[in-house]
Amino acid sequence: MPNKRRFLIFLIVLAVMLLIKYAASQETAGDTVGWDQDGPSLEDTIYGTFLSGVICGFMAGSFRILSRYRAARHGLYFTGDLISLQLS
Repeated sequence: MPNKRRFLIFLIVLAVMLLIKYAASQETAGDTVGWDQDGPSLEDTIYGTFLSGVICGFMAGSFRILSRYRAARHGLYFTGDLISLQLS
């Protein structure tokens, strides 16, 4: 339940955050903000991001498959308490 103390703490924290932002901000001094034209193109960066996500997902999935396979081979994956079959 919001009360006067919480509202006052919120305002104090907000003021401190704004003062820190104001103190740490940098002026651009007329420089344009944009993509660095000397580096890789935007399309290459996007393709690299998507490709790295696919590669990391493939590696994580392969690790899970191999760890489950290894556990099943050693009898650690399927235990008797996981299977409960009731015939009535």
